[in-house]
Amino acid sequence: MKDFFTVSAAIELGAGVALLAFPSAAVKLLLGSPLDTPAAVALGRLAGAALLALGIACWRARGDVQSRAARGLVIEMLIYNLAAVAVIVSVGLGGTLVGKLLWPAVALHVVMAIWCVRDLIVSGEKRQCGCLECGDLSPLSAYATCRVVSKRGPQPEILVSAHSKSRHCQKMFPIDSRFNLT
Repeated sequence: MKDFFTVSAAIELGAGVALLAFPSAAVKLLLGSPLDTPAAVALGRLAGAALLALGIACWRARGDVQSRAARGLVIEMLIYNLAAVAVIVSVGLGGTLVGKLLWPAVALHVVMAIWCVRDLIVSGEKRQCGCLECGDLSPLSAYATCRVVSKRGPQPEILVSAHSKSRHCQKMFPIDSRFNLT
């Protein structure tokens, strides 16, 4: 997810700055027609501000890819990318507003939507930590200091963390269908 957020941030920050600074030129590249009225320019700048905020949110989420908020941001980006594809394709198929970047923008949003779906599938594979001492099961994200010590081999991955409920519990392990704790 970190790579997705980094790439999304770069794209949205670039588009946002372009629309804020040069709304008419940016829209002309996309749609082949400049913004003609002050209201259209203001709306273009508003869209730029929204994309700038989206880019900043993606940039800040790069360090927090395990949280529910990060997953929610990916869902939001999926909705945004699908809506962008629908709007831009409908404009392009109308044939009257086609700029140099219209179809590349469609391709970019399709790729980003696919990347969102992939990241959602991967992040949806929820792992849990179980305490080797007391058997407490909690989502991995509840242990902010968990870190993987070993990824390979027949043994479960060993995760080390300060336990949130008991100071004596230090070793955690992920639970999956191969391990029966009952």
